[in-house]
Amino acid sequence: CYAYIIGDSIQRSNDNGEPAGTAGIPILETLKKIGVEDCIAVVVRYFGGIKLGAGGLIRAYSKAVSEATKVATFTNIETRHKYKISFGYDLIGKMEFHLKDDVEIIDKAYDEKVTFTYLCKEPIDTRIQELTNGQFTPEYIETLEVEVTLKKA
Repeated sequence: CYAYIIGDSIQRSNDNGEPAGTAGIPILETLKKIGVEDCIAVVVRYFGGIKLGAGGLIRAYSKAVSEATKVATFTNIETRHKYKISFGYDLIGKMEFHLKDDVEIIDKAYDEKVTFTYLCKEPIDTRIQELTNGQFTPEYIETLEVEVTLKKA
């Protein structure tokens, strides 16, 4: 039995032979309760049936999804801009300190100059120029779609 939510408008569920409304709808309602999008939950039942009754089936399917979401990792696809900047060794501490909250540094190279390759949500060229008194400007590389972990349920 399954249910899924796509975006904020497509929602479907399937009881797959269980009594109407005892499987798919409880699964869907559990997904809606935790507030996910672009998500599917599939539950396979091996035991119960008549012994559980309709109320027991509803509780079993809801609990299965609820328990699974407690250990699930939720992610989102977000846009990130990739840049590279090279600067003198004297600015390492200043750059790391001032950029730590706004960028994800994905590579550091230490040659004649220090080169950081980083990802950011919004371009921060102006901020970097202010930090370096206009001496250094980031070089745009590309825009990427990256998977970002939102939360551990």
